[in-house]
Amino acid sequence: MQLRCDSCASRPRVGFTLVELLVVIAIIGTLVGLLLPAV
Repeated sequence: MQLRCDSCASRPRVGFTLVELLVVIAIIGTLVGLLLPAV
């Protein structure tokens, strides 16, 4: 019987955290800002 961190095992980390989401949005925004003047 192993009862160490049951809630951690039952909740795998799926999806983005808020920080990762902000980083992705910032990168996409930078790329769009660089590519729009070139088009």
